[in-house]
Amino acid sequence: MIIDKYAPIKQKTVRANNTPYMTKALRKALMKRTELANKYHKHRKDEDYAKNIGIMLTDYTRKKEEITSTTFKTRFRRCKKLLENSKATVLR
Repeated sequence: MIIDKYAPIKQKTVRANNTPYMTKALRKALMKRTELANKYHKHRKDEDYAKNIGIMLTDYTRKKEEITSTTFKTRFRRCKKLLENSKATVLR
């Protein structure tokens, strides 16, 4: 069809971020990490961005480490809260 040639339907990938420890801040951090990774992979062969490749890679790596740390902390807090709730239930 002619419409598919000039106005194709875009496809979006939607991930299931409905784990119990997924917070809004963590979800936004994941989106930012993906954005930085896409930017790096898109421009890593461009000559204009050759000087900035190290910076983009560093930004991506820092965001990845931040997300790993945040994920661990939120999961730990959730487990701790569940444990405290279970102890309170048992003691009653």
